[in-house]
Formats: sequence, C-alpha cells, structure tokens
Amino acid sequence: MSGTKANPYTEPPNLDILYVKNNNTDKAHDLRDGFIQFSYYESLLSPYITGSLTYLDTGQGGVVDSQNDTPESTRTGTVINTLPLVAGEDIKVKLNHPSGVLDFSGDNQHFIVDSFKDYNSGGGERNSIVHLNLISKFGEKNKRTSIPEPQEGNIRNSLYVILRDKLGVPTSMLSKLENTRNSHNFKTNNRSPFHIAEYLAVRSMPVQSDSFGGYFFWESQTGFNFRAIDSLIRNSPVDNYTESDVSAGAKDVHASCRILKSSVIKRSDNSDGKNFGLFKTKHVEFNPYSFDMSEKTFNPLLQYDFSATLGSNSISAEYLDQYPLSDIDSTSSLYTNAATKSTYTFLDIGNNDTNPSSNVTACGISTALNNDPSQWKTSSSIRYNLLMSNIVDIVVPCNLHLKAGQSIRCHFPKLTSGNKNEGSSDERISGKYLILDLSHKFQNESTFGSLTHMRLVRDTNGLYNAESSSSDEDNTVDT
Repeated sequence: MSGTKANPYTEPPNLDILYVKNNNTDKAHDLRDGFIQFSYYESLLSPYITGSLTYLDTGQGGVVDSQNDTPESTRTGTVINTLPLVAGEDIKVKLNHPSGVLDFSGDNQHFIVDSFKDYNSGGGERNSIVHLNLISKFGEKNKRTSIPEPQEGNIRNSLYVILRDKLGVPTSMLSKLENTRNSHNFKTNNRSPFHIAEYLAVRSMPVQSDSFGGYFFWESQTGFNFRAIDSLIRNSPVDNYTESDVSAGAKDVHASCRILKSSVIKRSDNSDGKNFGLFKTKHVEFNPYSFDMSEKTFNPLLQYDFSATLGSNSISAEYLDQYPLSDIDSTSSLYTNAATKSTYTFLDIGNNDTNPSSNVTACGISTALNNDPSQWKTSSSIRYNLLMSNIVDIVVPCNLHLKAGQSIRCHFPKLTSGNKNEGSSDERISGKYLILDLSHKFQNESTFGSLTHMRLVRDTNGLYNAESSSSDEDNTVDT
C-alpha cells in the first residue's frame, strides 16, 4: 500500500560487535563489513543455544585487536587463511534493535565456531561466502566434559552442582533451576552434564502436589533453565500477536505485534489420546529383590488433575467428549476397554540407598526404592505428549524480549466469507501458546532484515482460559 510507513522492527539491526578470534594465535577479524546474515536459536528441546553466521570474505579484512576492536596492522587476507579459521574460534556478537539488545560478547556468553563451509566460486576469484555454524561456549565445553562420580539427593540440587562445579557455569546463569519434590540417586557412567540434565528432566516432579511430572532443560539468552511443564503452562502470556487478516481491533495492534506468516504443523487428533495412554495405561514393574512382577492400571484422564491447560477447553472436553459413550462406563466414568499403552520398569532397589542402615535385610541388601517410577513415568509421558497436541509456526517482527519457555497469546483469523469485522478471530485455534522453539534471524536486507521465527505448542484449544498470576521466577531458587 502506498504511503505505508516502514516497520522499524523488521529493519536490519545495528551491529556494535561482530568479530571472530583465534585464541591460539590471538588474532581476530572484524566481520561487520561483510555481514550477510546471523541467526540465533534456542529451544526447550535443546540444552544449549546455537547460531549461524554468513559473511562475504573479500580478502581485504585487516587483522583486528580483539580487545580494542581497532585495526592492528594493514595486513590483509581472507579470514580462513590469516586467522586461520579451523573451528573452535570465539565469535562475539552484540547488536542493537528497536526491541532490545542481543549481547553475546561476554566471557561466559559468546559463541564458538562448531563447523564452517567456504563457498569460494574459484576461477581466481578472491571473494567467497563463508557460512559458520555456531554453538554456545558451554555447549562446546559440554562435549569435552564427562561426569564419573555417582550423584544422590534432590534432583534440582544434583543438577545445580554438576553445572556449577563440573561445567563451570557461573551461579548468575543458574537462577532458573526450578525445585523438585523428588530425589534420584544414580550412576553417571561418564555421561556429559547435558545428557544427565535431560535424563533427570523426565524423572522430575514439581513441588506442587497437583502438578504433572516432566521438566525441560534448555539454555537461553540469560542462562540455563530447568522448569516443570506445568509451571510454564501456568505463566501468563508476555505479549499478544495478531495475524494481519484479523480485523477486529487489529488497527490498534502495534506494528511489532503482527503475525507476518503462520503455518499449522499439527492440530489435535483425538485418537492421539489413546496412543499415549490418556484413557488407560498399564504400568508393569519387576522387583529384583523379591522377584515379584506387579501391574498397576491408571485412568489418567479421570484420576489426574488437568487444571493447568493452555487452551480454554479442559482435557476432558478436548478428549473424553469426543469418544463414543460405549467406551465409557456410565456409572464409574472409566474407560472400559483394555489399556492403550503399557510401560515396563525394572525397579531400582538396593544400589543407591543414601541411608542403608534403615532399609537393610539380614544379609546386608538394601530394600529402599529409588525414585518410585509409578509417580513420574506415566505422568511425565502424558504431559509431554499432551503439550505437543497442537503445533503452529509463526514469523513476527523481531522481538528480542521473547524467549523459549514463555507463552504468548495469538489471534488467528476465522475463515469466513462474511464480514471479518464481526468476531473475526477464530476462537478455537486462537489463544495462549507456549514458545517451544525460537530463532532471531538478521540479514543485510532492508525490508525483512530482522525477524523472529517461533514454533508454538499447546495442549487444548480455545481462546479464553483462566490466567495464572504466577511469574517466570516461581519455584526457582538462587543458591
């Protein structure tokens, strides 16, 4: 449309710092003049942040003093040859944008070159396009770190000690580790810290007794996070986003809060409820001390508290009401068919008792049960699966305040041939979503130079839900 003002939130950022440094030669190159694109990525499913950087190497870049960010000499040459670039170099980035500052120029928060590709056109041409795949400092360090010592006690506390003492993460980056109500004693088997963190996340139970099991462990701009899924769901949305076709109230929406593009990846298929055991799950346990085999049957849909949902629909309304009444006993309201999912567990008894004197047989074998799997195994599995019931990808003008693990409210247009001004938001698919993946993408292009890409998930449909007043800090502790 003629006369439309440019959106400053999609324009390229100001690059304050962008250089690569070889710590062995102590040489650095300023890459700002050849900048093409930079992307930053964080996800609830990734324990560390990653990025990518593409630049044009003309062979004219001078060596730079990495401390003062000024030319050190007039010597020129390609970064690959003069640095030299071999992977493992530091990449420091700091950029300014109308939505905030993205700063990865600190000692503990910067990128490492994980791999690179030189797209030299050959034929005597000196220019080449170089693409760098980046990983965070602690993501790279995690690859070289293994934990040999067994761990015991509260899960959150064990993770805190591993990250602080074994990986060297400063305490300022560990303030978002949420408490757990259960303990877990385990052998580490020389696994990496992040491998252990993901192992513990599935086995963790929140402090609130009415919450489901299941945590996420991930790195964000501000540090590391270990949060229960239910806690993330209960947090209030940090922003509202409206797709451009939504007319009702859209003219009042700030330019930065537009959904430029959306794509539905998955909508809830109610048959999924049966596949992951929402209606009935059989939990089979083998006790190596007594050699007993036992079975427990759960009816999660009716026995668990599903009060925390992202949509306005309850879990019961989303799933139970969709099935034929012949599957449900009218008296007990229980699912009458056979269990749709079975889990099998070899109980951990005797090997990891922190207080063996209180649970020891006459022959010296402990009978203590380590982190009862019936408390978390079914619960965590169902919560993870429910969260992925609805998946949507969206692209919005860059917003550096957004982080993975936050929730936002989205308004999507209703597909109608009528007047779009009359209740134009689709009340089924619009509403509160959790940010699963987030990527800020910057490029040297005037129209769409700064964008934020997100993958959003939620368990149930519906525009309106009872908002919680809980903050992003609930149940986390500073140690």
